[in-house]
Amino acid sequence: MRVTFPVMVLLGFASGCEAECGSAHQLDGLVFEVFSTDMDLRPGRVPARVAEGILFNGPGEWSFKWESNAGPVNVTMDGQEFLADASWDTVECGHFGLDFAGEYEDTHGARHSFDVSGEFVTYGERLEGQLTFAES
Repeated sequence: MRVTFPVMVLLGFASGCEAECGSAHQLDGLVFEVFSTDMDLRPGRVPARVAEGILFNGPGEWSFKWESNAGPVNVTMDGQEFLADASWDTVECGHFGLDFAGEYEDTHGARHSFDVSGEFVTYGERLEGQLTFAES
């Protein structure tokens, strides 16, 4: 089952469009408070109720460590590290995409294998985006 979640992240840092977009490294080491929820609002669809404690349901903390503007990026979610394929857009300032998979241990100790892809944008003091999540 694939579920799409919007993600809103708040953090006090300056970014956004300028003449020079800058590199993805501007996000390195910052810790984002993330909140995600199922927002697939197709008529007649009952929203997925992912179990509490799974990384794509409710609050969490994310951070990034970029190697370059394209290629691998280390994503840390709730203290758990994952390696993602990523692309930082040097034309549309602050836009980037992530694709990764892994095994997440929830707050109850259960392990969940997942695949995720998402598109994000930074502006002002925000990082927002949408991701598609599938638990395998």
